[in-house]
Amino acid sequence: MSATGLASKLRRGIKTRQSIQLTAEEVRFLCDGGFVRALGIGYPLAFLKPLPWPKSQVVYFVGADDPFAPVKIGYASNLRNRFNGLRYLSPQPLVILGYTEGSRDDEAQYHKRFAHIRLHGEWFRRSDDLVDHISHLRFQIRSRS
Repeated sequence: MSATGLASKLRRGIKTRQSIQLTAEEVRFLCDGGFVRALGIGYPLAFLKPLPWPKSQVVYFVGADDPFAPVKIGYASNLRNRFNGLRYLSPQPLVILGYTEGSRDDEAQYHKRFAHIRLHGEWFRRSDDLVDHISHLRFQIRSRS
C-alpha cells in the first residue's frame, strides 16, 4: 500500500460520490494520520497519538508540530533522555515523529539517504519521501504494539 495509491482511491470516491472499499491495512494507515499525507493536505504528523517509548537503541525523527518545521534525524541509546534534552534546546515544542531500531551507522545511512533535503547538521526539510518514510515507521510501530 502506498500513500499515492490510497490518495487516488480516496479522490476517485470523492469525485464520483460513491463508497469505496478499504483494506484493513488502509484503515489502520488512515487512522494513524495517513489521511493527511494521502490527501496531500500537508505534513503534520505530531497531532497523532504518542508512540510508546522504545527499549533499545534507535534512529529517531523529531520535529515541531508544524507541517513546515524541519525534522531532526538522530541516534539515541535512550530516546527518553535524549528527547528531554532536545526539548529544552528548541524554540518550538518538539514531538517524536517516529523511530526505528538502529545504530550510529544506521543514522549515517539515513543522513545519506536524505542528504538532498539536508538543511544543516542533522536537520532536514520535510519532503514527501521523508514524511512517507516516517508514516511507514509509525505504522510499523503501531502494528507491533
